Amino acid sequence: MENRMPNRYVFFVIGTCLLVSSPILIFIIPRMIPITFYFVKYTWVYFVPMKTFVVFGIGIALLIICCALLFFGKMRRWAIGGSSILFLVALFMFYGSSRCYLTMADDGFTYRGLFEYEKQHAGWENVTQIERIEVPVGKSGNATYLVSLDNGDVLSFKEIPHVQEKRSKMRVKYGKYNIPVIYTN
Repeated sequence: MENRMPNRYVFFVIGTCLLVSSPILIFIIPRMIPITFYFVKYTWVYFVPMKTFVVFGIGIALLIICCALLFFGKMRRWAIGGSSILFLVALFMFYGSSRCYLTMADDGFTYRGLFEYEKQHAGWENVTQIERIEVPVGKSGNATYLVSLDNGDVLSFKEIPHVQEKRSKMRVKYGKYNIPVIYTN
């Protein structure tokens, strides 16, 4: 009978490292992917929806469970099979979360949802209405923009500092294309 003890501890160390570094990984990696892989010159702002962070976090959790299953299952055949399935599901989650982003630029919006293959583009002329939802006085947070498009899609993003810097450019586009802006609380 062969000793599988050293192999088990490799997965224990990998799982522990993933568990300790997961908050940093979940915060940084989904933000870096659109800027790195989907970079387009003259883009004002890149947004990553919250659902991307959730799906990426589920993928990290599946990898941690995969390592725990191999460690506590003592590298038995059922543990290897189960962890292989979890690993493939985690890779699918990472792939799906890496595709989701929203950009705002001079020519309009480019966006892609979770697990979507094709990116979609909507020019400023395709915007039917913009709603800015203000944060109530005394509460922390940023305003939210809801951009309604003529194809029925609604894009949502928070007013982060990069958006605040580009607000004057956005106002020029509102005026040029006669886009109604609604301010709500």
